[in-house]
Amino acid sequence: MSAAPSAAPAPATATEMGPADMGRLVALAVALGIGGALVGSVFLAIMSFGQNLIWKDIPGGLPITAQDWWYVLIWMVVAAAVVAVAQRLPGHTGGSPIEGLHFNVGPKQIGGVALAALATLILAIPLGPEAPLIACGTALGGYFARNAKAEARQLAMLLGGAAAIGAVLGNPFITAVLFLEFAALGVLPVAALVPVYISLAAGYLVMTGLGGFSGLGTHTLSVAGLPPLDRLPWLSIAFAIVAAVVAAVLTLLARAIGWQTWRVAQRRPVPTLFVAAILIGTVGIVITHFSGLSIETVLFDGEGGIPELIGATSFTAVLLATVGRLIVYGLALGAGFRGGPIFPSVAMGVGVGAAMALLIDPSLQTPLIVAGIAACIAASLKVTFTAGLLALLITSTAGAVTAPVAIVGAIVGYLVRIAHDRKWPPPVPSAVDTAAAARAASDATPAEDSGTDEGDAPDGGTDDRSTDDGGTDIDTEPKRC
Repeated sequence: MSAAPSAAPAPATATEMGPADMGRLVALAVALGIGGALVGSVFLAIMSFGQNLIWKDIPGGLPITAQDWWYVLIWMVVAAAVVAVAQRLPGHTGGSPIEGLHFNVGPKQIGGVALAALATLILAIPLGPEAPLIACGTALGGYFARNAKAEARQLAMLLGGAAAIGAVLGNPFITAVLFLEFAALGVLPVAALVPVYISLAAGYLVMTGLGGFSGLGTHTLSVAGLPPLDRLPWLSIAFAIVAAVVAAVLTLLARAIGWQTWRVAQRRPVPTLFVAAILIGTVGIVITHFSGLSIETVLFDGEGGIPELIGATSFTAVLLATVGRLIVYGLALGAGFRGGPIFPSVAMGVGVGAAMALLIDPSLQTPLIVAGIAACIAASLKVTFTAGLLALLITSTAGAVTAPVAIVGAIVGYLVRIAHDRKWPPPVPSAVDTAAAARAASDATPAEDSGTDEGDAPDGGTDDRSTDDGGTDIDTEPKRC
């Protein structure tokens, strides 16, 4: 039976540190906050350049379109091939996105992780950039503290990863609440929260600027195009509950597809990558053909297709796009591709809310979309407070009056996920989730593991692993005894 969850080793608290130690801790948090934001921005710039080159510049210079079936399938196969190569590199592309968020990628592993993530995101595989951003930040922190003790190295990786993910989540309070929830779950020491808070502030200044420095600019996830509301319409709460249940169930269906794909990938990792890539491309092409919507409503991380879903007037089209995203997202989660679950969850939530509004009453579009987003994120990551806050802030153009439906959506999504996990607990994933990576690891010198593998409580706690670089693997999957 797995052990009860326990927190990672905590840094000294403020009452245990002298002024010099506190000063060094603040300096470390500021330095890694700035560094994490910088490496996050570089990663996003490379990703954006690659997407523009493949999906805009090349088709624009030739008598083809980016939605031609053969063009899409070619790049799906290329994505699978690049990820298969990355699986042979040190780190073997890191942890699976279906396991949660990982803060354990060090400088030795970042090459394979970054290569797999860039191939995934640039070539339209439907995962988000948040997970590889964390990996870039943790690798920087691991390098920065490479000669330090394991505890200090773990903290440095956490600070770098926090600042890097803040580069795409925008408002630093979203990331701060996320880490507060991690601390409440017991996978993050409370003493690490203040340094994380400082790193988020420093990183956000890099994005927004200070004084004569104009900043690098924000790459914030947002849901634009929602009509503003002065007050919630009648029956908003009741229909928000229905939308949240539907959104959570669809999220769990996507995860079920992901786990089934993951099981196959354990036995045949490379064939699974190629078959999943072809299936993902095929679903995207077919849905695009029959819905009349763009390929971005089904493939990519989902953000680019959100305005089109909101503005669509056909229930059937939005329903097709949402079901299509459910399928391709599930395949991407388990096949071995690398990216995050937050962006696709937002896109699925928008699809559910938009479709239900077209079916019931278009005036309910905004509250139903907000509830759907919150439910999808909560069902995916089991972070209730973060899900509600993120849903509210990325739809802020609609007004703060949607806060109640954001809370309702997050709670419903979390409850549905907990009920599902108690009846159908997912399998225990390995630290490296492909057999190909395991075979590659046998050719390398085993690294010393300085951390622990700690299981979850029966009610769905968390898994906290450390790598040889001292990082923390924050996994929200319950484990079987």
